[in-house]
Amino acid sequence: MRPDWAEAERLIARYGATSPRAQILRQYGYPEKLEHLKAMNGETEVWWYYTRGISFKFSYGEFRGQSNFEPIRGAGTKPPAR
Repeated sequence: MRPDWAEAERLIARYGATSPRAQILRQYGYPEKLEHLKAMNGETEVWWYYTRGISFKFSYGEFRGQSNFEPIRGAGTKPPAR
C-alpha cells in the first residue's frame, strides 16, 4: 500500500464511496497538493496532480470541473531522506 493511500481511503469514507471525489481518488490517488481558496463567493478547493497534468475544482462541496495542463515532471518527487 502506498503511504498516501490511507489518507485517500479516509477521504473516500468522508465523502462517500460513489462521490466524484472518491472516483478521482481511486483513479489518481491522493492529490500532490490540496489547495483551499477563500473568496467573497465562498470556499473553493483544488486538487492538483502536477505530474499527471490535471487539477480538479470543488466549490460549495460540489465538483466544478477539471483543468488539463502540460505535466510538470519531477513535481511529485521528494528529496531522499537523510
